[in-house]
Amino acid sequence: KDKVKFYTSPDLKAWTFASDYGIKDDKRLWECPDLFPIKVEGTKETKWVLVVSMQSGAPNVGTGTSYFVGDFDGRKFTNINSGNGQFWLDHGTDNYAMVSWSDVPATDGRRLMMGWMSNWLYAQKVPTERWRSAMTLPREVRLVKQSNGTLILQSTLARELQAFRKEAVTIAIDELSNVPVEIPVNKNGLYEVNLIFLRTDNLEIIMTSPAGDSLLTGYDAVNQQWYIDRSKAGESTFHEGFATRHTAPCLTMGDTLQFQCIADHASIELIADNGLTTMTDIFFPKQKIEKITLRSGNERGLKIVSSKVYNLGK
Repeated sequence: KDKVKFYTSPDLKAWTFASDYGIKDDKRLWECPDLFPIKVEGTKETKWVLVVSMQSGAPNVGTGTSYFVGDFDGRKFTNINSGNGQFWLDHGTDNYAMVSWSDVPATDGRRLMMGWMSNWLYAQKVPTERWRSAMTLPREVRLVKQSNGTLILQSTLARELQAFRKEAVTIAIDELSNVPVEIPVNKNGLYEVNLIFLRTDNLEIIMTSPAGDSLLTGYDAVNQQWYIDRSKAGESTFHEGFATRHTAPCLTMGDTLQFQCIADHASIELIADNGLTTMTDIFFPKQKIEKITLRSGNERGLKIVSSKVYNLGK
């Protein structure tokens, strides 16, 4: 229910209880546990990551996938971070039950993970006909040390996904104002947007359909937050609270910020700060997303350092 239990066995038939791990006074339902060793980037040190999905209390309400970093001696897991030491693999509302592949060849060496793209608040109510829910794109996780010594997971899209990039789209701008600038993408509803920009002002990417559906994502410089806003992105009457804006912290302190997003017909996956912050949200537009525009927060302009946009396909 509200903890992870560890058992040992010499033959995978007879099992003996060894220990459990939980958060004091936590009454949430814990499920879909995963446990794996991983090296701290740039070192020879190995730590263990305990992944647990929570049925409530995620960053933007509802369900979400969390994790703890610590040591494991084969019987007991010990959290090494302060407080309850709980972090989140994704700050969107639609990345649950995220678990990793086992036995990726040692010659490869990556830890790859994938989640279920929905939320138990509305998973059984979404307005679909032939299917209900999809999986997230596969991500590679690395364990990195922050300036304060805290160890957290960094998540980036698996490199194999680059095979879906078709023609690159040229953006002939190096500075944005509050006047939207259209990106000349095709109309198949599948896009990848990569931007590096100075963190002096807001950045907003607007994705719209001919029916007037509008999905917003970007960076809020005042609050130092990444966000996805699906309040006007299509059908939402199936669940009160679905049509809203979700936020996540910006964890980098440098002069520039990195933004990547993959937009599919009914989902968006945001990878920010080179994977220190990720967000996954689903939405249900009445028609296919066909137009992407960029804008800044005010007239003084936002400097674009680098931009790469791709149409995606099989």
